Amino acid sequence: MSVANRKRGIVTLDTSDVERIADILARYQTAIEPVIHSYLAEHGLETIGTAITRLLPVSGRAWPGKRTGAKSAGYPNVFRSDLGLGSITVRTQPAYYYLYFPDDGGNSERHRGNQRFMLRGAEAAAPQLIDGICSRLISKFEEG
Repeated sequence: MSVANRKRGIVTLDTSDVERIADILARYQTAIEPVIHSYLAEHGLETIGTAITRLLPVSGRAWPGKRTGAKSAGYPNVFRSDLGLGSITVRTQPAYYYLYFPDDGGNSERHRGNQRFMLRGAEAAAPQLIDGICSRLISKFEEG
């Protein structure tokens, strides 16, 4: 299970996850980075976006011409990702930047802030991503 550093929003892994990944890294020292990168490119946004979407609040507001809310629109329309070196950064599309306020913003009369659904969604998706990456690494290097 993953644990988060709440101050920085960084998801870290518990000991069993680290040991599992360290074993794979020791066994297959070459060509690991492209495998991790391709897995995150194929499955990272879907996995994390789906986990975050489950946690999104619903405003219940409606008026003519109002854009579909983030929870109803779903992950492919609300989120975008940037791939880094063995990492993925999930952000909202510009139309959904307002999600910052309930996620990280302060409380107000009508809005409850500091819900941290982006971080909690990433935490929930981490074990699934780790399992997928480990499976992909094992299958790739045991075949060839």
